[in-house]
Amino acid sequence: MEKKSQVHEMYKKLDEYYRNSDYKNAKVFLERTLNRAKACKDLELIIASGNEVAGMYRVEADITKALETYELVLQSLEKLYMTGTAEYAIALMNTANSYGAANRWDTALKLYKESLELLEVNDFEDQYTLAAVKNGLSRAYAMNGFLKEAESSAFDALINISRLLPESYSEMATTYSNIAEIRLQQGLTDDAEVYFRKAIDIFLEKLQERDIHYANACYGLGKTLLMKGDRENARKYYRKAMDLIERDFGKNDNYSLIEQELANIT
Repeated sequence: MEKKSQVHEMYKKLDEYYRNSDYKNAKVFLERTLNRAKACKDLELIIASGNEVAGMYRVEADITKALETYELVLQSLEKLYMTGTAEYAIALMNTANSYGAANRWDTALKLYKESLELLEVNDFEDQYTLAAVKNGLSRAYAMNGFLKEAESSAFDALINISRLLPESYSEMATTYSNIAEIRLQQGLTDDAEVYFRKAIDIFLEKLQERDIHYANACYGLGKTLLMKGDRENARKYYRKAMDLIERDFGKNDNYSLIEQELANIT
């Protein structure tokens, strides 16, 4: 089978898992595919499977594995002389996501900027990817204390996303969550609650609660309500976030973190 056909078959099978929200078996499938690709030194399959499974590692808070895998992806792209391409920019964005998850936001900010600059140089027009980079850049700006720049990047992302509705509801909900986090960091709890609820409404009504980012919005709303003194409803959203994480990823580190915070609500 030709290499491109192997990548095509990988995505075809992966789509089946995603349609059924079967993330656990999707991860097993991707790990096996990546190991096979490494054994065969199939750079294109390493890039495709590595990008996908590393994203899962990041969501599961297995940051060491995520960064190791993204480094492998970047190295494979470099071997194919693709450092000036949009594909390389996307890999930089994914690596930045993991540095952010590791709370290394200075490195994340640097990589997001490089990614966006490279996409712009390539006149990249995919609105999903542009929105994702801008959302990441927004978060990195916020975590480095540049709240004005953070807010600007998030609303720039919304412009990209709005061009793709109704297919982009997941990205819109995620962006609303990002804006809510910025508002929360500014101490604007009422605004934060509004944007978290906007996100949750989309996850409920448009995505039927099947998106893996739904848990983060519930957790964010729980934190916001706790800051506002509404302990009863804060507990409700903490529990909802835990249920969603367990459904999608099992009782991982993020589950344990929220569980501990819930136990401390008196």
